[in-house]
Amino acid sequence: SLLQENICIKKASTMYLLLWGSFLSICSMMVSPFVKLLLYWTCSISEYEINLRKSIKDTKKELSKISMQDQFSLYAKTERKINKLSDKLTSCTSARSVQVSKASWAFTITFHAILGLTLSITMWSYGGTPVLVLPPAWTAPLTWPLSLPTGVPGGVGLPLWMGLTSSAAKMLPSLPAGVFGYHKEYRQLPLD
Repeated sequence: SLLQENICIKKASTMYLLLWGSFLSICSMMVSPFVKLLLYWTCSISEYEINLRKSIKDTKKELSKISMQDQFSLYAKTERKINKLSDKLTSCTSARSVQVSKASWAFTITFHAILGLTLSITMWSYGGTPVLVLPPAWTAPLTWPLSLPTGVPGGVGLPLWMGLTSSAAKMLPSLPAGVFGYHKEYRQLPLD
């Protein structure tokens, strides 16, 4: 009874390790889409920038109504106003671009650090436990490399399992762009 209980606990920890390794592999692949989603939520176009775009558009409409030959001073004044607004818009756009770049780096480094720490703790705790144990005859020529770092004949180690899970997940078709709530194009820019 104690032996059977010990076997059940070992099988449960193996199943846990199999699922946990798969989860970590999929999480490492999901860092980039998750960072894009966070950037979409946090680094959006400000109201000030939208108002600048509207002002430039309205001023350009005014400029198109002014005759350059008949009202040259008004035309030049309006043109200078457009240039000034365009310069402000350029500085806002470049500032937002720098913000997106810095936030992207920060999010990516943070998530990879968390995953790396989690993987290190998992390997430290369960490094000697095989994820799967196959009959040694099935893995005959590759028994030792497959079982690293466990050393169990016929065992599949966590690093190999995570590599297999990651490769299998990369073969799956990609998700549509709108699944995580963001789209590839900016939806905040005014179209008119």
